[in-house]
Amino acid sequence: MGGSFYLFDAMKFRENYLCLRDRLRGYWPNTQLAYAMKANYMSPISRLLAELDGWAEVVSAFEYQIARASLPGDRIIFNGPVKREQDLRMALDDSSQVNLDSFREIQLLKKIAPEFGRVEVGLRVSFDFPGLASRFGFEVETGELDKALMALDSIPGVEVVELHCHASRRQLGVADPVDRVERLCRLAGDLMHRHPIQSINIGGGLLGDMPSSLREQFPYTVPSLAEYADAIGRALIHCSPTAPCVWSWSLVRR
Repeated sequence: MGGSFYLFDAMKFRENYLCLRDRLRGYWPNTQLAYAMKANYMSPISRLLAELDGWAEVVSAFEYQIARASLPGDRIIFNGPVKREQDLRMALDDSSQVNLDSFREIQLLKKIAPEFGRVEVGLRVSFDFPGLASRFGFEVETGELDKALMALDSIPGVEVVELHCHASRRQLGVADPVDRVERLCRLAGDLMHRHPIQSINIGGGLLGDMPSSLREQFPYTVPSLAEYADAIGRALIHCSPTAPCVWSWSLVRR
């Protein structure tokens, strides 16, 4: 018996990536699509992203280094709940989008912020979704987000420019990402007088296109990539956010 392995279809990856990104851009031209490296961090994938003028989303220094070998820093989004001081410094030095996840990370940022003239960061936020509890991000409804913003306001040179939310409820189909779009856009509008929100990141959790034999095994309807894109695109137009949309999702066929 041999070891386990991934069978990666580069042509299918390219097709999926461009299909979703280009269809979204038909509604919202500034959309960026970030591939989640945690799904499969093989170096050829990051090189393919570079060919597609694509973005990557990472949650560790290990993933960051793989992505950075092929992509410029300003096309990498650093999420995740356990960033270290050296991770923040590395990503900020490279002009990557860093989304803070906890008060611990705010304290780390406070320590290193004087090393930079100006620091632009994002915040992962957590909404009160019915039937879903999130362990990550700053809770909006409880006032935790307000405390985080106050803490960041006290750090000279630091500005919040992005809002990020990832809370997947796949059984809701296209209604799941649409709900995140609507909530993030409303929150961005509420905060705009205090913070120049430049982008929203609506996370992932979508299901990819699959054969009907596999699709039929799910206990709920599985949307196509086109259906996801159309629903998200219409939501963006309806919400008319002042910020461009950054869409982060893994596109690996399993």
